[in-house]
Amino acid sequence: SESFDVLVIDINLPVVDGAKVISKVRASEDHRHLPVIAVSAGGAQARMEAMAAGADFFLEKPMRLREILETMQRLLDGTN
Repeated sequence: SESFDVLVIDINLPVVDGAKVISKVRASEDHRHLPVIAVSAGGAQARMEAMAAGADFFLEKPMRLREILETMQRLLDGTN
């Protein structure tokens, strides 16, 4: 019921994988245009799954908080 500006999601979640969540977000009329940042330590495979599911950006773990914040700002500014 709360609104948010950006979704940051790990691709390797324990119950439902992050790529499936991203796909559901992209299929949702209400959240279709929500900026999505996917994160993972899964390498090229995780990146491919995230981007194929509709992520706007992928960050490899480990990452710094600054990287996440800068990426969020670029996506919200439309300069990704």
